[in-house]
Amino acid sequence: MTAGALALALLGGCATESDAPDTTSPASTETAAPSTPSETTAAPGPSGTVSDAPSDEPADTPEGEAQALAVDYLEAIAAGDDEAAFALLSPESREWYTDATVFSSARTQDGSLTAEAAADVLTANVRTTEGPEGGFYVVTLSSGPVADSFVVRAEETGMVVDDPGVPTTGPTAWEWQNPAVGPDDDREPEPYSGSSAPTMLFATVVDAGGEVVVTPPASAFGVVDGTEVPVVVNPDEGEGALATVGEQLSARGQTVTIAWQAAPTSPMWRTSTVSLTP
Repeated sequence: MTAGALALALLGGCATESDAPDTTSPASTETAAPSTPSETTAAPGPSGTVSDAPSDEPADTPEGEAQALAVDYLEAIAAGDDEAAFALLSPESREWYTDATVFSSARTQDGSLTAEAAADVLTANVRTTEGPEGGFYVVTLSSGPVADSFVVRAEETGMVVDDPGVPTTGPTAWEWQNPAVGPDDDREPEPYSGSSAPTMLFATVVDAGGEVVVTPPASAFGVVDGTEVPVVVNPDEGEGALATVGEQLSARGQTVTIAWQAAPTSPMWRTSTVSLTP
């Protein structure tokens, strides 16, 4: 299936405003969990002690502070302490989830970051890359096929983590094309084609009445193994956009992240990360 055909397939879904990842939290969808803390069961943490991820930044630098916060966030999730993890999120991410109860439930539903996955990522190497506009950092943790990334932003109150979840209903408005692992909430292992650059598809999503509820970002940037790289966003042959890392990567085992703002008027960022495997 071509990228354009896939974009049209996503457009064919019956989307609602709850599908828009930049504006609506899982609390407004039919599958969201009740918002009463007494009805929430924290995800059990993995057995054993979680060790700190190897760091490449001094702790007394902004980069080191960003790394430490990302590790604290993952350790809280791995330990099943969703209240503590939720408190480390940016105000925009907390608003997306509405409360720690929905945060805990949504992560289980969309498979974005379970306690087990957080523990696995904590064993990986960690790199921090300053964003192109300054004031925020992309923290990437990777070891072989295990990889994830988070944007950590500096605000007046201190560092915060951007980690809005995947919409729990309707189509996910972004997915990797090369490697063709699919959307973040339904990935399948696929090899990377070294004959072309890593590429992600952003779909335009419309509701049943034809109203556009999710639009592709106008721009994005990439990080490959801790180094910022350009990303070119061009209209697709359908009604979405293709984001292509601005260089062909032939080396296997590299970790690629594409980062984009959730909405033009929001300071919140989203990231999607993939490991290039043969």
